[in-house]
Amino acid sequence: MSDVVIDKFSTINKLMDFLSNHLVIPSDDISNVPYVYIDGSYNSETNTWGYGGFLDVNGRRYPMIGQGKDVSKLRNVYGEIMGCMTAVKQAQSLGIKHLVIYYDYNGIEGWAAQNWKAKNSYTKAYKDFITNAGKKIKIIFKKVTSHTGVIGNEIADIMAKFAVGIALDNKQKALWNDLVQISIDDMQNINQTMERDNESVQEMIVSSESEFDDIIQDKQNIIIKDGDELRSIICPNCHTKIDVDESDYQALIKQVRTEEFDSDVNEKVDLIKSQLEAKFEVAETEFKNKIHNMELEHEIALEKAVADKKLELEAMNFKLLNSKNEIDNQRQTFESMLRLKDEQIDYYKDFKAKQSTKMIGESLEQYCLNEFNKHRAGAFRSAYFEKDNEVSKSGSKGDFIFRDSIDNIEYLSIMFEMKNESDTTVTKHKNEEFFKELDKDRREKNCEYAVLVSMLESDNDFYNQGIADVSHRYEKMYVIRPQFFISFITMLRNASMNSIGVRRELVKIQQENFDVVKFMDNLEEFKTKFSRNYSLAEQRFNDAITNIDKTIDYLQKVRDALSVSTKHLSAANKQAQDLTIKKLTRDNPTMIEKFKDADGLL
Repeated sequence: MSDVVIDKFSTINKLMDFLSNHLVIPSDDISNVPYVYIDGSYNSETNTWGYGGFLDVNGRRYPMIGQGKDVSKLRNVYGEIMGCMTAVKQAQSLGIKHLVIYYDYNGIEGWAAQNWKAKNSYTKAYKDFITNAGKKIKIIFKKVTSHTGVIGNEIADIMAKFAVGIALDNKQKALWNDLVQISIDDMQNINQTMERDNESVQEMIVSSESEFDDIIQDKQNIIIKDGDELRSIICPNCHTKIDVDESDYQALIKQVRTEEFDSDVNEKVDLIKSQLEAKFEVAETEFKNKIHNMELEHEIALEKAVADKKLELEAMNFKLLNSKNEIDNQRQTFESMLRLKDEQIDYYKDFKAKQSTKMIGESLEQYCLNEFNKHRAGAFRSAYFEKDNEVSKSGSKGDFIFRDSIDNIEYLSIMFEMKNESDTTVTKHKNEEFFKELDKDRREKNCEYAVLVSMLESDNDFYNQGIADVSHRYEKMYVIRPQFFISFITMLRNASMNSIGVRRELVKIQQENFDVVKFMDNLEEFKTKFSRNYSLAEQRFNDAITNIDKTIDYLQKVRDALSVSTKHLSAANKQAQDLTIKKLTRDNPTMIEKFKDADGLL
């Protein structure tokens, strides 16, 4: 039985045709929701990846199987993601809005849910495909453990192994036999019917031959033998026995065999032959009718299948033609962009090799200025784009300021900073080192956007996409490569022009309330100035009173000091009047003697 199911399919297409018509898969409890089981495999001997599985839509099963040479180096993982993408495409073609995907490899959900980082072009393509498909189909991923008896997963595993040419074990073959047993029984019944028809024809042939033998025997029974000699003959009508001699017997035998015998035999043979031919013709007609009916049914089914396939093929050819045209257009666009980018890279490499570090930075500024001037007359007639020469309060400034307005209403303003460095520079800078200073310049110069035009971090994929949004770090800040300089300004301008109507209404409202606002401002200014003057006058009055009080206190202290001085002078004068020689020489014998000597001399 396993030979019928597995070994007689030489190609995947033959297996797919058989599975589409005969595969019987047990239904699940969630058959009201479309679901798919998918699994991948890899044959290391042939370097072949493959996938297998089936899609269930309200009980109808759509088998899926495929394979190819592994150039991605992902082995069975590539089969897993290709199988998942095929299942989603099949669901899209059927107009399915909800889909449950059962898988046993974690990457199927990991890359799709963006929990895993896609590190190569194949996983990135899978991630992008699932992300885009998720906008039209609600996809739910459910993990199952492989080789644990989950029937859907076991079927997908067997189909994936067949796709890559891996031999199945007896258990897996037995599972296949159970799933396709009904189809095999149908095929055996057809074979048995055909065998019975053949047996009926053979029986008719044998029956005819038997009748012919009986006729011959009847003719021969006319002659009775006794040993080797003929003694008598018996009449077939009256059964009378007549003795004859040898010569009469020979003549009679010769007569019978040459006339009646040959005539009867030929007549019987012709009759049997005609009967046999009639039976053969009837059997042949019936057999041909059965074959014709089977062929007709097969031709109708084949024509329908061919017509359906032709329609599908025409639709696929149309899609393929459109896809090819789109791919050609995209390829030409990408090639031109790539060629332009390569030319710019070669130009900058050569340019950088010839310039100093300072000149490198200045050359990027000059490049941006030249690019803007090329488009100024056609696209930016009313725009202001000049060097930022005004140093802010914090002592910094940007490189360029862009402003554009309509009817004296400014709708877009951008602070630009240009950063570049040579490939041979020892100390490599990062873009984020300039974010804080650029954001401060934007705020101080009252600009809406901040843009860093940078050649730094040339190996960073995030910045190499051309336009990198870093608004999560600083409000309305972007990092762009020089080749996107004009494109980015145009993009911001087109987006900002949508706000012109709102800005006009705001200016109109401001103008209508201008007098009231101006009056209130003048009143507030008068009140402020009057309050300030009053405060100054009051302060000076208080200062004068305070100074007078201090002066009075000071004069009182001078008066008291002079009074004390008068008392001291009076006491000193009194002491001077009471002073005598005697008082001076008291307790001083030496001076007493000196004064006595002096008196004697006088």
